[in-house]
Amino acid sequence: MSLEGQRLGEFEILERIGQGGMGAVYRAVQSSLQRTVALKTLRPALAADPEYIERFRREAIAAAGLSHQNLVQVYSAGENDGLHWFAMEFIKGESAHTRLKRMGCIDLGEAIAIGVHVANALDYAWKRARLIHRDIKPDNIFLSGEGDVKLGDLGLAKIADQSQQLTITGALMGTPYYVSPEQAEGSKDLDLRADIYSLGCTLYRLVSGKTPFTGNNAVAVMTKHVTQPTPDIRSVFPACPPVLAEVILKMMQKDPAARQQGYEEVNADLRRAFDALSETPVPVPGVVASRPVAVAAAAGKMKANKVAAWIGGGIAMCVAVAALVYFSPRKQAAGGARHPGALFPPEVPPDLANATKDKPFVNSLGMRFVPVPILSGPTAGQRVLFGVWDVRVQDYAAYASANPKVDGAWKTQHKDDVPAGREMDHPVVGVCWEDANAFCDWLSEKEMAEGVLPKGVRYRLPSDEEWSWAAGLTREFGVTPAEKSLKNSADFPWGKEWPPRGKAGNYADEAYHAKFPVKENRMGNLWIEGYSEGYATTSPVGSFPANAYGLYDIGGNVWQWCEDWYDASQNDRVLRGASWNNYDRKHLLLSFRYHNLPTHRLNDNHGIRCVLGVSAR
Repeated sequence: MSLEGQRLGEFEILERIGQGGMGAVYRAVQSSLQRTVALKTLRPALAADPEYIERFRREAIAAAGLSHQNLVQVYSAGENDGLHWFAMEFIKGESAHTRLKRMGCIDLGEAIAIGVHVANALDYAWKRARLIHRDIKPDNIFLSGEGDVKLGDLGLAKIADQSQQLTITGALMGTPYYVSPEQAEGSKDLDLRADIYSLGCTLYRLVSGKTPFTGNNAVAVMTKHVTQPTPDIRSVFPACPPVLAEVILKMMQKDPAARQQGYEEVNADLRRAFDALSETPVPVPGVVASRPVAVAAAAGKMKANKVAAWIGGGIAMCVAVAALVYFSPRKQAAGGARHPGALFPPEVPPDLANATKDKPFVNSLGMRFVPVPILSGPTAGQRVLFGVWDVRVQDYAAYASANPKVDGAWKTQHKDDVPAGREMDHPVVGVCWEDANAFCDWLSEKEMAEGVLPKGVRYRLPSDEEWSWAAGLTREFGVTPAEKSLKNSADFPWGKEWPPRGKAGNYADEAYHAKFPVKENRMGNLWIEGYSEGYATTSPVGSFPANAYGLYDIGGNVWQWCEDWYDASQNDRVLRGASWNNYDRKHLLLSFRYHNLPTHRLNDNHGIRCVLGVSAR
């Protein structure tokens, strides 16, 4: 019986968007908050069984107790006239399974990014509640139209070291195509490595379009997970880059001890695979890739008869998972190209599409751009090029010359009558967030008119999340930049030691102290005692060592505007990186977020770093 057009408590049910073995999922409106939700209901025929009700209730409780950007959020649960339900986050998009049905397989960069998102969600659930999902598969991964990745359906989850599970007695623990060998054997001694195996199987499917094992029935498939050698993805997709093939192969090892031992290791391996995409062209399909990974054919101590025995006696039961999303396809790169560079329009010049750290893209102003892998946020998996240094005075001067009405504050910045940001090869300062965006828009329009850039590729400010990836901060917790600020209290642009040594970056050093003596009340002009890099104010771009991606002054010289609002009040915009007159330890941390009004330009240490790619706004 469909509930469309009816009310369930405070929920007005609009349409059914999914149907599974346990019940249905509807798109509904919660009248008290006027928000759209996904409403999951338990099939009435199952409501008579206390164990089904308990599983349904515990799924809601488990999900409601977790709050993470990559987990589907549960809002509330209840029962009306014998109908059990819970309301959860409505995601306008599609499942990875639906995406696979539409496209056959998924772009390599996007598939890796999806893997990182899911690993982040699992890492959070494990560390927060020792929770094991036990049903990782494309059907339970949801992709929003804004580029978000959400992991849903905790119906088979369990808490490690606890006998009380969220599964129905006799229900299949996982989906045959993605189940870990230890789950297939019915082991009660599971940990996070079971989910790592299933995530590896999921990546295998996303990249190749095929499942690792096939069979005539669930028993046959699960038996192969236990007894058959782990397949190399290159046997079905020869063009898979060797680095990615090896990562997936390691995730799918029969012995949990041979897999990655935690999600930090999984993400580090996926990051390495993503980096390799921009360094090496993807081999031509049909040509077998080199460096095959040796995999032991033996399946260890696991035996096929244990699988058959465990599934036997009526417990071979697959629970279909209802969709949580409203279908709204995302635009994809045409032609099914498998390299992140293909996310640019096809007319992109080779020097832009093929830019690398060692061979950057050089624009009409002589600014250089290199690729930085972004594995989370709206631009995850897309090709984003970062300016290797801050926008220089000479770059901004070209903009001001073409636009006489540009505010002239950038020409007159100083500290105690000492000029700052005046030399042509120094970073421009005295620019507000609005100025920075206007510069990016001007440069985009200029180069599109000149044929340097194709339509759809623009200069812009980095998002806060992109800046973190460029700086090497790959694991941050929080929603707004304000919430993320200072969560990591150990990492600086130069490493973990304090104070900085050598040529760590342009900060308030001994040269600064010599030029600007400490004020009598010691409330100004403080410096990092003993640190000396030679510049009292701004320095020429590229004066200090670049980071791993070839980016200069990620820390020091000038603060860099980012696209984002600092917090929910939407008063200030974010700045990252610290500057030539900063000395305090916390300000120099990579995780620190400074903030200022988007119209504030009377500052001698606010500058610009541009990125090039698909807009993150």
